[in-house]
Amino acid sequence: MKLLSQVNQKIRDSHPSKVRNVLKQLQVLYSTLACLLKYRSANSHLRR
Repeated sequence: MKLLSQVNQKIRDSHPSKVRNVLKQLQVLYSTLACLLKYRSANSHLRR
């Protein structure tokens, strides 16, 4: 995780606005995936 944050920091320094947009998109994607996984696990739990 430390390495990842360091890389993010370097990229941010080079292209702040672009990277910020990409990071935002990634966060949205990640939260959406998390919600979907929760929903699926809840559904499978209900089926049993």
